[in-house]
Amino acid sequence: MVAAKAHVSAKYEYLKDRGKIDTTESFIENAASKSSFSGEDYLVLCPGAEATPSATWLKAELARFRQPRKS
Repeated sequence: MVAAKAHVSAKYEYLKDRGKIDTTESFIENAASKSSFSGEDYLVLCPGAEATPSATWLKAELARFRQPRKS
């Protein structure tokens, strides 16, 4: 997991410096969803669940995060 975080962080910095990331959505699409070399999807593995493409998982989590909090 540490290697995956470092890898995506490096991709983020590289793409941000080139103006390819300016929103959370562009980060998901351009850096955190698939390999730039193989084109294969990155996967998220959660305990008790099947592997999910990271773009699907991240977009769902972003939508959940953006939901208004109930008081």
